[in-house]
Amino acid sequence: MVRPGFAEPWVGMMLPSLMKRFGCRSFAQQQDGNVYDAIPEVAARYLGKRGKRKQLEVWKTNRQVRFMRTDGVLRVQGETAFTLRWSSDDWKSIRETRSIRNVLTIDYADLSDITTSPWHLY
Repeated sequence: MVRPGFAEPWVGMMLPSLMKRFGCRSFAQQQDGNVYDAIPEVAARYLGKRGKRKQLEVWKTNRQVRFMRTDGVLRVQGETAFTLRWSSDDWKSIRETRSIRNVLTIDYADLSDITTSPWHLY
């Protein structure tokens, strides 16, 4: 039997909008006054202080990026292992970057030390 103003714990987790609508409180609210339960490790990961993310732009055969920010990283993806030959100074110098295969068997090469500003991909 449910006391007036209270509900079974599973109802509070499954139907918070109905609980609020009818003025009922969930089990979690009864315990600590918060609207939802929080797992401390998950809350720390997503609500805590974050470092600066690198701007990643992905180039692949079905998504060919033509422009990007100078402070970003260009990730070139391929279907098999490859060596990418590239230049950021109109081919005055040539650089080569070997691809890396990740656990999803995706071959990619990251270009992060591009020196021109802004640059165009052909």
